[in-house]
Amino acid sequence: MLNQADAELVRHDPDIPGLHLLLDPIAFARKIKELWPQLTLKKIEPTLLRYQYGQWCVASFRLTTPDSTIRVYAKAHGNDASLKLLEAKARSYAAGDEGMTARILSDFGVIIYAFPNDQKLTSLTHILTEDSQYDLLRSLFPTQATWWTGTIEPIHYSPERYLVATLKVDQKPQAIIKLLVPDNYHAAKESAQQQIENEHFKRPVLIGSSAEYHALGFTYLPGIHLNKIFAKDQSHADKGVERAGRLLNKFHQQSLADMSELSIKDRATEIDEIKQQAEALAGLSPFLKAPATQLADIMIEQLERYPEARTITHGHFIDRHILIANQHTALLDLDNTYIGDAHADIGFFIAHIERSVLRGKLNAQQAQNYRQLFLQAYGEVPRERVELYTAIGLFKMATHPFQYREVEWLHQINTLLKRARRIMININEKDSLAAALAF
Repeated sequence: MLNQADAELVRHDPDIPGLHLLLDPIAFARKIKELWPQLTLKKIEPTLLRYQYGQWCVASFRLTTPDSTIRVYAKAHGNDASLKLLEAKARSYAAGDEGMTARILSDFGVIIYAFPNDQKLTSLTHILTEDSQYDLLRSLFPTQATWWTGTIEPIHYSPERYLVATLKVDQKPQAIIKLLVPDNYHAAKESAQQQIENEHFKRPVLIGSSAEYHALGFTYLPGIHLNKIFAKDQSHADKGVERAGRLLNKFHQQSLADMSELSIKDRATEIDEIKQQAEALAGLSPFLKAPATQLADIMIEQLERYPEARTITHGHFIDRHILIANQHTALLDLDNTYIGDAHADIGFFIAHIERSVLRGKLNAQQAQNYRQLFLQAYGEVPRERVELYTAIGLFKMATHPFQYREVEWLHQINTLLKRARRIMININEKDSLAAALAF
């Protein structure tokens, strides 16, 4: 049964007839049992949701059976459903765990894909068997014959986007493999080729590519992700945050000449991203339209007061993309690197820490401590500019409670927006705009 916020969203968006099925795990589980009656389903967990108002919705689920854990995702189409379903019927599908493949629900405009089937990630089925893995690895690493009989173990899968996996040979990790949708392969390869070695920190280096399989291979770096350290050891977490601050400072100091092919994010693009996020929030609930639009206008006005900056910027600098090892600190996930305002990285990292408080993963005192340690390690920065980009970071994360299917997601979104508003008030308490924000 849908909760109130999900039910309101379904009523608000009648152009996607299968939306209610993707938002209701119990109804979806019943449909899975109907389509695959041989399945002994013990548990179903919604993991991720991506949604475009009036057009489509993609929902990922983790199914638990007595023998395995199965990844499935479903896509509900809008007005183009008839065309997409015809295309899906013309395709062939591979049998994954429990013999599951793909199913088409014409009445709902929905297609269900069982891993490794994917509408856009066409090379995913090549990790299914030893023979197909051999062909992929031979194409990706043509000079590393000893790797061709290795095993590909998935780490992270984002439907219709990418798969990240570890290549193991004799149970030892040798490389990281990334499979991409065809439309993103060449841009990702160009970006990876731009990421040169740096003496101050480590990062995965591109060591193989395959246009046939839309795959990239990178060096394997040992270590523990900073978000995992947060949950284990306070003293090590403090040191990890300090190392993250120093790492980001060195990353920002890289020469622009060495990254001449990176895209430039100008002020107009930043403003457009804020406006798009406001529209996305308004699409989730009519109750979010006014606060999201008003907050977006305030942030844009404040942003326009600053001159544009030109610095190498990571684009997604958060704890899980920082790898801590005894001898090095490594920076991961460089796909979003661009030339722009470095304060965006600083603010986004702090915003992500604050988001962890709201999710119960950190307490307020820990967050304040990490913020101070991070800024001290990074070096002197203008407070107001960091605060602004922290608020913008929280605003960009405001859809996450919905995307990650958190309980009371509408309340969680409002909490994030309120925190961003409070930061904007504190930037300049005498600003005449502060009174308008205090609602």
